[in-house]
Amino acid sequence: MVRKSFSVKLVLDERRKKSDKEYPVYMRILFDSRKAEIFLYEYVDPANWDNGRVKVKTKYDTYLNNKLQDCIRQVNLIHIELESQDKLIDVKSIKDAFTGKNQTKEPNMLEYFIAYIKNLEDRNEHTHGVIQHYYTTLNYLTDFLASIKKKDILLKDFTIKELQNFETYLLSKKNSFLQKPIQKSTAIKYLKKLNTVLNFAFNREEIIRNPFRQFKISHPKTNRVALTLEELEKMRIHPLADNLSLKRCRDIYLFSVYTGLRFSDAMALTTANVHKDKKGQNWLSVYQIKTKENVKIPLIKEAMDIIKIYEPVRLPSGSLLPKISNQKFNSYLHTIGSLVGIEKSITHHTARHTFATLSHASGIDLKTVSSLLGHRSIKTTEIYAKITVSQKTANMLQEAF
Repeated sequence: MVRKSFSVKLVLDERRKKSDKEYPVYMRILFDSRKAEIFLYEYVDPANWDNGRVKVKTKYDTYLNNKLQDCIRQVNLIHIELESQDKLIDVKSIKDAFTGKNQTKEPNMLEYFIAYIKNLEDRNEHTHGVIQHYYTTLNYLTDFLASIKKKDILLKDFTIKELQNFETYLLSKKNSFLQKPIQKSTAIKYLKKLNTVLNFAFNREEIIRNPFRQFKISHPKTNRVALTLEELEKMRIHPLADNLSLKRCRDIYLFSVYTGLRFSDAMALTTANVHKDKKGQNWLSVYQIKTKENVKIPLIKEAMDIIKIYEPVRLPSGSLLPKISNQKFNSYLHTIGSLVGIEKSITHHTARHTFATLSHASGIDLKTVSSLLGHRSIKTTEIYAKITVSQKTANMLQEAF
């Protein structure tokens, strides 16, 4: 029997590119002078492509290279197996065996997770931050499976046992940036992302049960920390060793105290969000990323002073405040707390608690404070109520700080 020529390699297809940095990855099979190509549901920047491999810059690149090499190994094994059966084979039969045509292929956890994220990105309904949380969860999940000597696992085999072990892994593995295990509240965020993906699979009848139905996410008791006026003043006047990064962090924190904004909303602000009314009062008009609702916040003098600090260095993009990651911001804030002598554990979110506490203490009614914070409202019937923040409220905010 004459042995027929056979080869397999990975290529990028420029004709089907999504953008200049997103070329689809195809596996090209050559058998007996005939060709078949299989899309591997991955896109790669051609600048990062090196003769069938991705230049490794992130953990996902390593995962992708392993996945692509596994695809080549599978095709080689299929070719060997089909030849050993002494049957007439062609390039189509090899392709069909790989793609599982006329077969039901059970989904793997990591592949399914990646496909779910890609679907979210294509729908463009979530912020970059939400998508990044999914990718972070995927990275932790990939590392967890590697720790138990698995490259992947069938979706149906991810049982309550694996889920419990994954939770333990999250709470015990040191964070690469902070060099300590992540907090319970952070682990819960990642577990919820995983639950969302598994629920999606369950609703599509791709698994018969979601292990989260047997798993209780225990939320830690939260102690809502708020700073006093005295602590805010100590932070405001402290020289912070004349460190520019710390000073920027302090400015963002104080601005959030004066406005009650979430971190994501503060980072998204541009000069277009600021306007002045006929009476000369400055306002922030903000579309809140989390609630997807608009809120109007009066800008008191202290907030405007911070905005003016960054006018000389403002980028053409018009970003109102310096850009920084939430993780790095909270790390700097911890340093600031130590320098200033604030014993409370402060994060960016404590700025919102401080805003709420001091605003209500100054006499602003709870209903208006709720509106300024962008909460959904105190009563269900008021969820969609449009509450107008008066000039009187703006004056009371000024007095509060």
